[in-house]
Amino acid sequence: MASVNLNDFIPDGCIQISQANSFLEASSKAALLLEQAGVVKAGYEAEVIQIIKENGPYMVLAPQVAIVHGRPSEGTDKTAAAVFISESELISGSEKNDPVRVIFAISATSNEEHIEMLKTLALFLTNSGVVEKMQQCSTVSEVRDIFSQYLQ
Repeated sequence: MASVNLNDFIPDGCIQISQANSFLEASSKAALLLEQAGVVKAGYEAEVIQIIKENGPYMVLAPQVAIVHGRPSEGTDKTAAAVFISESELISGSEKNDPVRVIFAISATSNEEHIEMLKTLALFLTNSGVVEKMQQCSTVSEVRDIFSQYLQ
């Protein structure tokens, strides 16, 4: 399942650059992109938000970056990712990594695929300056170009 390019995991319509009023709203928007693409069942977004509310901002894994997700389940039709880039800084409650601007929402059909997706994202995020470049994007094609450039 491992991929050399995040674009392989991101369906059309699953990248959005927009304004959000809060970290929860941005996380909701990212998860809804997966619902709208049909890779997860309705209710996935609500599950993601509930997990954040119950567990806090543990999904904010690096400065400026969160990876939000539900549990691998039958409600997931495909392992996929969506990305929401906020036009403003958002506070998640993570003392170490706030503010957040880039939120990945991921879905996986199994625990193994969930781990592989996280590995792919981690590999991408280890590239110096990649998060800053994503924050400077104004179009979906610019974001996709970054994914192609940094995972080959």
